[in-house]
Amino acid sequence: MNHNNIKVYTLFVLSAMFIILPIFIFQHFFVYNDFESKYLLAPLLVSIIFGSLIGYIYILKRDILRNEQLFHAIANEAKEFSYFQDLQGNYLYLSPAAIKLTGYDQDVFENNPNFFATLVVDEDKPLWEKHQKLVRSSNAHDELEFRIQHKNGDILWINHNCSMVYEKGQPIGYRSVNTDITQRKIAESEMTHLALHDSLTKLPNRKSIFEKLDQLTSDKEPFSILFLDLNRFKRINDTYGH
Repeated sequence: MNHNNIKVYTLFVLSAMFIILPIFIFQHFFVYNDFESKYLLAPLLVSIIFGSLIGYIYILKRDILRNEQLFHAIANEAKEFSYFQDLQGNYLYLSPAAIKLTGYDQDVFENNPNFFATLVVDEDKPLWEKHQKLVRSSNAHDELEFRIQHKNGDILWINHNCSMVYEKGQPIGYRSVNTDITQRKIAESEMTHLALHDSLTKLPNRKSIFEKLDQLTSDKEPFSILFLDLNRFKRINDTYGH
């Protein structure tokens, strides 16, 4: 027990004594006309027990409030859009980052538990629906990447991390964290383009052609290749570089 908690218990025990003892003494002096010091033992014990109990409740509520404030201080400043839903899909918590990531404030989500699904672009809806069924049927942790449409019309890539929350071994809801990974996806796309295209002409390079040929041959469908040879093109390469 830390020093602050001892001070709280002492304060509440003394307060209980100041309330209970005068009542007890008044009762024995003026009602029963009988008072001995040994009679103080019972009210002292009651004061200690009652004061300690009230002090414990006070400390417990104080610590819960402090932890809630700490949680909100961290969650409210985070760039990730976090939310918690009960088993029926109702939002019990939404971080302020909702408006930054989607363009919509918390009230829109609270009034429509399925609103987040409406933001998913049509091409990625099957992926989202599969994820929802997996989490709700098997209580499994799942992570996926998909696109949503921001309120301003922009298409954003989202990393969605979702898991079941338990209390005393029983599931009580779902915790989800959504992170904007649009810039990472753009960088990955640019790197892939550079790996498969000539930096000077921007045309597909040899690696790109071989990958395309591998794809075509694996499909086992007939296809044709057209080969063009330009006379004296070597002079251009020698003059201007490859």
